[in-house]
Amino acid sequence: MAEQVIPLINDLVFQYVFGEEESLPILQSMLNAFFEYAGCPKITSLKIQKSRITPDFYGDKTTYLDLVAQDETGRLINIEIQTYREGFYMERSLFYWSRLYSRQIKRGQKYQELRPVICINILDFNYFDEPSWYTVDSLKYTNFLQIHTIELPKVPEEPLNLAAFWSKFIKEEGRNNGIDAFLTNTDPAIQEAVRRFRDFMSGIDGRFLAALAREKAERDRISFLAYAEEEGLKKGFDKGMQQGMQKGEKEAKLEIARRMKAQNFSMEQIIALTGLQAEDIASL
Repeated sequence: MAEQVIPLINDLVFQYVFGEEESLPILQSMLNAFFEYAGCPKITSLKIQKSRITPDFYGDKTTYLDLVAQDETGRLINIEIQTYREGFYMERSLFYWSRLYSRQIKRGQKYQELRPVICINILDFNYFDEPSWYTVDSLKYTNFLQIHTIELPKVPEEPLNLAAFWSKFIKEEGRNNGIDAFLTNTDPAIQEAVRRFRDFMSGIDGRFLAALAREKAERDRISFLAYAEEEGLKKGFDKGMQQGMQKGEKEAKLEIARRMKAQNFSMEQIIALTGLQAEDIASL
């Protein structure tokens, strides 16, 4: 296993463990545990959907989602990982829901063809004042809008149900080396999720390096935010931080590309992973 360990809540790691075709049984098991706990109908089959939603009109915002799946009834399920607190969390979740919901039908199609959209937001921080670790927000007269929020810091230390076991696994895998034996005795799907997590960690490839770079950037962001608050520099921080993060992201991508070139990855593979221009890669 690689010496470097990245938490499961890193978006690239989470995508590998839950968001690929071969991991559909794992994803279905986890979602069914959540739905059973929340009193929602369970899933019998599942397929991965594209997570990039292009604009409908010029000037609209392209939306990038962490993971989107669709079940046998047509329900769309969006899972988002949020590792740091922001003031507009709920607004963004509603925006993601609206994009998925409105894109289901085109001109000439009937509203009856619309299906429910369920957003599951996994937060690595406390958001609501209530003590419950699992919250469901929905409309009174329809189940077509559901926002499930899982606050990982509130997950019980001793889980009493499978939904809590899954949440504890997401919270602690990659952070607590002693968690595996405890969790893998509970459910075969969690055992398989642990195996996929270890598979990701054992391969030092472009995807691992990208995840490592994102994890370092996130740690740097948190450290800088703490310093800014301590020094009274909060005012005007967001704009400066955005500029700094954009610069840091470009530097991280260049470092990933440099290492991939050293490992003889093709130009197409490097562009696909990093999003850099060919001339930037060629100059390395």
